[in-house]
Amino acid sequence: MPAYNNVGISYNSTANAGHFDTSGYSYSQNALITTNIEPGLPFIYDGIQFGWPNIDNKTNSTQPDNWQASGQVLPISQTNTQVIGFIGSATNGAGSGTVTVTYSDNSTENFSLGLSDWTLGGGKLSPSYGNAIVAVQPYRNGQGGTQTVKTYLFYATIHPNPTKQAVSVKLPSSTGNAQLHIFTYGARAASYTTPYNNTGMSDDAYPGIGNFDGGGASYSAAAIGWGTGYTIYYNQNLAGSSNMSFQWPDVLPGTPDNYQANGQTIAVTPLASATKIGFVGAATGGPSVGTALINYTDGSQTSFQLGFSDWTLNAYSQPPSYGNHYFYAMPDRNTRTGQQQLRTFLFYTETNVDPTKTVKSVTLPSTTNQGHIHVYSIATGVAGFFDSVGVTDDNRPIFGNFDGGGRSYSGEALQSAGILFSTSKTVRPFTINGTSFTVMYGAGLSPDNWVANGQVIPVNDVTGANALAFLGSATGGASTGSVTLNYSDGTVATAPLSFSDWCASTGSTHNYIAAALSYRNTAYGKQATKNYLYYNEVPLAADKTLVSVQLPQNTVGGTMHIFAAAERSGNYNNVGITNDNAPAIGAFDGNNGSSYSAQALQSAGLVANQNFGFNGYSFAWPAAGTLDNNIVAAQVLNVTPPVGAKTVAFLGSAINGGTSGKATITYADGHTQVISLSFADWCNNTSGTVAATMSYRNTHTGKQQIKNYIYFAEFTIDSTSTVQSITLPGDGFMHIFSYAFK
Repeated sequence: MPAYNNVGISYNSTANAGHFDTSGYSYSQNALITTNIEPGLPFIYDGIQFGWPNIDNKTNSTQPDNWQASGQVLPISQTNTQVIGFIGSATNGAGSGTVTVTYSDNSTENFSLGLSDWTLGGGKLSPSYGNAIVAVQPYRNGQGGTQTVKTYLFYATIHPNPTKQAVSVKLPSSTGNAQLHIFTYGARAASYTTPYNNTGMSDDAYPGIGNFDGGGASYSAAAIGWGTGYTIYYNQNLAGSSNMSFQWPDVLPGTPDNYQANGQTIAVTPLASATKIGFVGAATGGPSVGTALINYTDGSQTSFQLGFSDWTLNAYSQPPSYGNHYFYAMPDRNTRTGQQQLRTFLFYTETNVDPTKTVKSVTLPSTTNQGHIHVYSIATGVAGFFDSVGVTDDNRPIFGNFDGGGRSYSGEALQSAGILFSTSKTVRPFTINGTSFTVMYGAGLSPDNWVANGQVIPVNDVTGANALAFLGSATGGASTGSVTLNYSDGTVATAPLSFSDWCASTGSTHNYIAAALSYRNTAYGKQATKNYLYYNEVPLAADKTLVSVQLPQNTVGGTMHIFAAAERSGNYNNVGITNDNAPAIGAFDGNNGSSYSAQALQSAGLVANQNFGFNGYSFAWPAAGTLDNNIVAAQVLNVTPPVGAKTVAFLGSAINGGTSGKATITYADGHTQVISLSFADWCNNTSGTVAATMSYRNTHTGKQQIKNYIYFAEFTIDSTSTVQSITLPGDGFMHIFSYAFK
């Protein structure tokens, strides 16, 4: 390949390095990038694969980047060449010259190659020689910096003898007063029909060629965050992996770049064991939906509704439709006459596919309810990634859709309630009840929770873990289902998991409140509706290692949402006692909530790390400022009672009012005994036996003068057998501090 011999491109900061013409002007690399022309970037134009010179003019300001025609011989590797295409321009006016094609039989053939002036005479001329405009930049660089003169790149072709094999093409040796410059060239064998049927993007300096909406408006290529042929990763998890990898069309702005749905079938290269297929696109003429088909390699088909929101969200007046997620937003669009300050969007939508089959293609809708559906890219993904947008930024809530009605948690409100958010780049564990969660935050622009549908999700590995905890809630009412626990030894267990509705005034499934919020977000702003994020946990088998958990496949009631799952070790799962000088870690009645005062308890006879005698029992009392009690969640307590024990007793209380639940005592010989364990509210003694009374409690910020209580409950057991374990109730409002036998 002959060496380049002209510096035709310069970076804005080194504008005087370029000398495309004899006056020291050059193309701006910065401006070229806004038209999706980048160093080393391949693209297709008119069916020919071109490669832009791989020279970064920012770091190599004086390195030549084009051929100023002077008889250079360029090799041709394409077989059966029928078209040779050139991208370039002329300086000092339009120019032409003779190119010579050499064939494999050593015969030659001459053709005329002409290129238009790179500025079209300062915008006064039209393209010459039948040239097509490839790209237009709004300015050029000169010795004094940038100059507001449009620059152009043109496409010209010659057509060799198709019965012979072209092996090289020689550029003109003489072009008159003008100089011909070639940046890239390529060849193709046959006639070309683009797979796309709509031109949805245009250069800002050449907007009239775009026509995404049928009215001459189009996306701005300069406003989009990636270039021709890029791979765009969507729905990244905390480990940095992405659910979908979309390949952007490898064509330049101003050429057909998307599928306007009219029943065409698009080939798909799926991932192994794909469970979802995703689409990036938008609609014009209003939100549009139609019936599409997934075609499998075994010949079977499934239909689904493919819908996209209007590309402007109807001038940003409506929230997304059809469950669409945010993919990208641009501040303006191009029209035939220039830029218009109107936000435009690209959306993501998905549907499930059969993981036991292989997707072959997708047939787009042939008709829609209104408007047109446009698809830019299709990809497949596997299970385990978030699929719902439940948390939004207060200043950008429109893409939240936690409840199917456009409402979502407020990210700011959750952070004010003590929830710490993480990203793939910054992990900030949120710890509650001895469990460290990593909670994803996408600010409404990416999914952040799972809608329980049988997904298998990974979990962290905690040595000696005895519980698996979840942060979540339900929409449409409380939701109950069964999680499947998969252990490393191949065994499988199930456990019930329930969550209250996120806006329930009373938690119907007795979840522990991880965050209580005074407002939520709607598509149009804040709404003063109390909402909650809950904590719940299920017990794990002792001496086994959990490798994954499968969320409920089917639920009863509303829709269950899970934001995070994490293992927890230790006998307790809640900080219910704090020292008066460090009350902030207390969470007896909720995250950032209130707690018992260690000093007030001590005054009542309950001393940290000492035994407390009551009604003939000796209870071990825990330390303050650490995990010190169990929020009951069906935990199994392995116990060793004294020989001949006749009774068992508990110290505890309840939050959110009195509560009761069934506990199960299991004996060594296998028989069981069910007892009804109940406690009154810790600050409202309505029933039960009081073991201790305190005059104040601690809040997140200090003392609060309100009476609070520790209660006592006692049960007769079978003294002829030995108690082996006690399974606590599943009521998340009940707290157990200690138990004892006598």
